[in-house]
Amino acid sequence: MADTAEVENDNYKNVPGNRDGTVSLEKFKHIATEAIAEHESLKMVYFDQQRELEELRARLQDTEDNLVKLTSVSQKACEEMVTLHEDLETQIDVEQRCREKAEEYASKMVNENKKILKENRDIKRKSMALLGRAGVDFKMVEISLDDITDEESASPEEDEMKPEHRLMLEELEHQVESLKHELQKAKNEKEQALEDMRYYKQENNALIEQLALESTSHEVTKAALKERDKTLEKLNRVSTIVIQEYQDVSTKYEEATVLKEQAESFAAKMYSEKEAADAARRQSLLMLNDTLEDNERVAELLHEVEKLTTTLEEERLRHKKELKDAEERLQHSEQATEQETLLEKLRIADEELSSSEMRIKELEEKNKLMEKKIADMEEAARPPPPPAPPPPPPPFVPKNPLKFFTSGIFKTMVNKNAKGGVKGGTKKQDPLQKSYEATIEEMMNRIKRGQVQLRPVQEKKQPEQRTSGKGTQAVQELDSILKTIKKNRGDKFTAIPPNKDQEDGRNGVDSDFMKIMAKRRQMSSVKTPDVTSKALPGSTQEPPVAEMSNPPAAETHDAPVAETPKPPALGTPEPVQAPPLSPTRLGSPEVKKSPVPAPRISVSSIGVSP
Repeated sequence: MADTAEVENDNYKNVPGNRDGTVSLEKFKHIATEAIAEHESLKMVYFDQQRELEELRARLQDTEDNLVKLTSVSQKACEEMVTLHEDLETQIDVEQRCREKAEEYASKMVNENKKILKENRDIKRKSMALLGRAGVDFKMVEISLDDITDEESASPEEDEMKPEHRLMLEELEHQVESLKHELQKAKNEKEQALEDMRYYKQENNALIEQLALESTSHEVTKAALKERDKTLEKLNRVSTIVIQEYQDVSTKYEEATVLKEQAESFAAKMYSEKEAADAARRQSLLMLNDTLEDNERVAELLHEVEKLTTTLEEERLRHKKELKDAEERLQHSEQATEQETLLEKLRIADEELSSSEMRIKELEEKNKLMEKKIADMEEAARPPPPPAPPPPPPPFVPKNPLKFFTSGIFKTMVNKNAKGGVKGGTKKQDPLQKSYEATIEEMMNRIKRGQVQLRPVQEKKQPEQRTSGKGTQAVQELDSILKTIKKNRGDKFTAIPPNKDQEDGRNGVDSDFMKIMAKRRQMSSVKTPDVTSKALPGSTQEPPVAEMSNPPAAETHDAPVAETPKPPALGTPEPVQAPPLSPTRLGSPEVKKSPVPAPRISVSSIGVSP
């Protein structure tokens, strides 16, 4: 079998158009097998990328649903916070008006008390002066006057007025204290609501940025899949070209085998005819030697020999001409096939060049867009101006500032209508503000010295509003959504940025694949020993055809030149050659996540010379 294969290989090397012996049937079979294997591997990679795209789409849909839900809930929470803020402002205004009315009423009562005390002093001084003129004992009169005043103070009118004023004062004091407490509580709730609103805004901005990153990753994945589709289509075209070339070479091999058999049979036939002619000539010479007298027969035999020689020469020339015509036809057919192959390669190279230019434009646009986004993010990342300082606390108002004057007010309330003229004079002498300040200062001094025993105020316990703490229903729902997103963030948002372990694993597989491909390229670029001149002295080497490849977008578009391996000498075993390279390069320069380069199959590196 080995001898038969060697004989077939030698016969195929003698075919016109394949004098160098660079093409063999086994080599084309090996190339076709490699191309089919590469096609299957790239098909599997394409399916894996498609599955990853579906997963990314599902994650993106979940993220968009969560964002929509979070946006609706945050809007409801903001509306509730605004409503609560308006209610608190209304309540603060009401409390402020109540406090102002209470202060106004208290200052009015203090002024009336001072006026009544002055009236009592004037009456007492005048009465003592009258009694002194009459010679009455002052102490007795004073005691009697005190008894009278006590009796007068215990009159029914005083009993009717005193509880009313006391209850009114206590109620006003309770209102003032409760309003202060509610005001402070409303301020605290307002600050808490503003802080919660800022926190929710930050969370919303973070989710929006994350959604933008997911969208960018989705676009990158779509672009990578589009490039993979284009590469797969190119690989299909190249595989079709390789299979077509394999079929053409097989047909040429069969034709050459048939021509060789015909030439061998014709040569054998001519050799047998030549042997027969030589034998006839020898017989004729013998006959001439035996029968010299028969001149006619000798002339006839000589004429026949000459005729046979002429016929043999004509047949030889005709066979040579037919063989030359067959070689020319075979050469023209090979040139046409190779020209079509080169045109197809040129078209593929033009398409790759246009796609590279489009990728460069897309990358430039993406670069501009990213620069704009970075500038916007830097602008947004600047620290906000410091908030305004909180308002100063309200002035301290002591509890029950008029309690000390209630007894004098109620004692002299009976004589209030009789002393109307004195009010005008005192009103002109002491303004309202001075009297209020003097009264407050005197009362504070007495409280500090311990001269006044203050009675504890019984405050009414009001139910606390559930504005702070857990918040309203919308705020609770927003809080639960944010907690769920934070909990599942590690599982749902691994695409942007990608997981480090997955990226390292993928880079490891790609690096191993790239090493194998580089080794194969290096093996294919090694030159075999130059023994062609010794084996085939009449053979001429054709210049190698440039290999069409897809250069990277950032490199120049000059295609590398693939050298044609030299054939081994006759009688020596043919060395095992590395698989040829692919005419296209897989993977795009801008997609850095999962490049899948494939070996380049060069149809021109087969070495089919015309």
